Amino acid sequence: MKLSVIIAYYNAEEYIEELLEELLDQGFSESEFEIIVVDDESTHSVDVLKDYCAMHHNVKYVWQKNARQSAARNHGICLAQGEYLYFCDNDDKVNRGVLSHIYDVAHTNELEMLFFNRLVIGEHETPPMPHKNFKLDNEICTGQQYLGTHLDISTGPWHYIIRRDFVEKHHLKFPDGVIYCEDVDFLANASVVANKVSYVDVDVYFWVQRPLSISHYAGKKKMAEKYIGDMIWNVEQRKKQIADNPNLLPEFVHWIDLNNQSVVFGIVHNAFRYLPVTKNIEILDKLEQLGEYPLKKEQSKDNVYYIFSGVMNKRRLWLKLCSIFQMLPESIKLKF
Repeated sequence: MKLSVIIAYYNAEEYIEELLEELLDQGFSESEFEIIVVDDESTHSVDVLKDYCAMHHNVKYVWQKNARQSAARNHGICLAQGEYLYFCDNDDKVNRGVLSHIYDVAHTNELEMLFFNRLVIGEHETPPMPHKNFKLDNEICTGQQYLGTHLDISTGPWHYIIRRDFVEKHHLKFPDGVIYCEDVDFLANASVVANKVSYVDVDVYFWVQRPLSISHYAGKKKMAEKYIGDMIWNVEQRKKQIADNPNLLPEFVHWIDLNNQSVVFGIVHNAFRYLPVTKNIEILDKLEQLGEYPLKKEQSKDNVYYIFSGVMNKRRLWLKLCSIFQMLPESIKLKF
């Protein structure tokens, strides 16, 4: 079998049918690839999924007790039979007719990882016609070299396919219990040991931006401490990765530093948005202990980052603003 597509699924019945139709139209015969949908104990109907399993023998539905996305992806890896693995989120879109060609390029060149494009689209936006250039755009290189020369790369696992025996050989998995930055951890660990990596200039994946709502804001606020804790955990893991591997390429270390910088910005921003001042103080103290606060302004060319980090680094002012922000109505906080 050529390819296993793994979908971590939870209550996405209004989106999953379109995604399955797109995945079934990729130029493979049904015997050449499989779609493994791991249901993370959905509370809504899964009739659509079961109907597709009945119609297509290569669509497989698996239920697991709620353990979040990392566990669902790891469950899918254990069940997969394809030469390569591909991960999709259950509410995004995939361009039709591209994955069989992506597989051919990876297989022919015996690649461990093959990267391609992901684009961001609005919820009601029709995906553009895919840009298709299936010739390798880069020479084959190591994972460290690739990330070191693609500093702004998306870390999402829908940005590449990865060889299954490579995953098994190096015992790669998504970190259990981590629900945010789990993709960064998987990519960083894979890239350290990957020796045959390349890229094709093909638009494959569309990350769909759903509009924010009060309920969405409330949900994120409820999970804020967990999200922020996971982001801090990722920063600690990346710093440990550098400390434990003195022979890492300087350009890969630079990628880790920039990624940490972006994650720390997200930590400070989300703490400001969702948590009380007392928690913000604790988080800034923790980041200071890690050597990640104040934020490193000089490394960024992003104007928004540069401006906001300047305010964030003025600790007393930032905490005063946080105190004022917490008194605002939820409808206003939503827009920040």
